[in-house]
Amino acid sequence: MRIHVPSALAAARESTPAGPKVTAADGEDLVLEMRDAAETSFDLLLDAMCLSREVEDAARQRAASDRVLVVDRMGWVKANALMLTELLEHLDGPGSGTDGDRRTHSRGGLGTVLGAARQKLSSARSGAEARSAGVQLGTVLGILSRRVLGQYEPMRRPGALILNAPTILAMEQRLQLNSRDFRLWVAFHETTHRVQLALAPWIRGEVIDRIGRLLNTEESLGDLLAQLPAALRGEVSLAHAALSVEGQRAMEDITAIMTLLEGHADVMMDRAGKRVIPSVSRIRRVFDASRRSDTGLRAAAMRLIGSEEKLAQYEDGAQFVRTVSRQAGMDGFNRVWSSPSALPSSSELQHPESWVSRVVPDTPGTV
Repeated sequence: MRIHVPSALAAARESTPAGPKVTAADGEDLVLEMRDAAETSFDLLLDAMCLSREVEDAARQRAASDRVLVVDRMGWVKANALMLTELLEHLDGPGSGTDGDRRTHSRGGLGTVLGAARQKLSSARSGAEARSAGVQLGTVLGILSRRVLGQYEPMRRPGALILNAPTILAMEQRLQLNSRDFRLWVAFHETTHRVQLALAPWIRGEVIDRIGRLLNTEESLGDLLAQLPAALRGEVSLAHAALSVEGQRAMEDITAIMTLLEGHADVMMDRAGKRVIPSVSRIRRVFDASRRSDTGLRAAAMRLIGSEEKLAQYEDGAQFVRTVSRQAGMDGFNRVWSSPSALPSSSELQHPESWVSRVVPDTPGTV
């Protein structure tokens, strides 16, 4: 499926305020502080994860070429529009495989698994449809740019840590948080994702594989984008809109890996933050309360992905990490980065002891 990026950017500009007004000097200070926080947090997080020196050194080497980008809201929109476009081109590119390949390899190489994406999305090839998809996507990204604080973008190489400066500033002002503490806390969360991909670079392929299997069902991204108006009104969750049974299974697989990554980031940002962020407990308390009391456009943004589902990702994932760490120690938990087979299933996320028994069988008390 093609997305007309200029249409997406134009639609986003119409619905995306620039953010809080600041002087040039204050804006420069914010950018410099966020860059410094992103770089400082990497080593602090590695230390909090209790990794071996060999593993730490390998992670630093893999992440050495990553970029740190502090952007405005339209910069965030553009980065995500381009990322999605490149992802779709990758899924729809040459060598995607044939129908015969797909029948023979239910979970084969990336090309064979994702080959049907090109066939399923062929109806959205026209320029008019690409522009329509761009407008729909831009509207969503414009709304989300007022909510999302940052992200780690692993789909490109080298990866990029993207921090949304106006939204970070707006959030700290709205919640009346200590600026220095909150900015470092945000950097911890997003940098955790950077560390995760440095520890387990194969996660990138797993995410692409799972997205490909979602698009390899009866739905297409065009079908999902068509549900955006209803999602904005809260009538449906975009996480389940227009999904068949096969699509829901694929979405469940995507949700499982995101639950692990988001939950782990929440635990690590607090663990590392306790050492260097005096107000970390208050930030967590106030921020969590804000997550649950969104109204207006913030609520609409959360509805797009299903607010209950998104909150569950943080909470279920964090509970999994805490439980496994108690039962098997951080060394036991860190086996999750060893291979795709060590990733927890949806069931194991709800029953961490099952994961411990399967992946860390030498833990006392497991069978």
